[in-house]
Amino acid sequence: MSQLACDIPDPPYPPRVTIAGNHFSHGTNEVRDYNEVRDYNEVRDYNEVRDYNEVRDFRDILSGAESIWHKATSNAASILHETTKVASLLDKATAVIGSVVAVVTSEAAKVVGDLTDRGVVVTESDKE
Repeated sequence: MSQLACDIPDPPYPPRVTIAGNHFSHGTNEVRDYNEVRDYNEVRDYNEVRDYNEVRDFRDILSGAESIWHKATSNAASILHETTKVASLLDKATAVIGSVVAVVTSEAAKVVGDLTDRGVVVTESDKE
């Protein structure tokens, strides 16, 4: 058995666009739909522009950060180089100070030895 179109019950809700019932609502819905699409496109375009600007700003920030990073690493390398030079100079100064201390100690030992020898000589001459 086939079912006739007139036997199908009406839906429990009114249709969105009714041509026969209210001919004005059809145009209103079309305009509203067009405005919704236009508004959506404007929002999408605005979001795309905003997103592009945010990406551009982020790219500028990254570029600035990269520049700062390069300057910082260059300065750190310079500081390390200068620190190495200072450490080398301190090593040389320590070696020179060690040499001076060795010479002074040697000379002091000679002087003490001479004074000790003289003291022994004086003591022996006093015995005679």
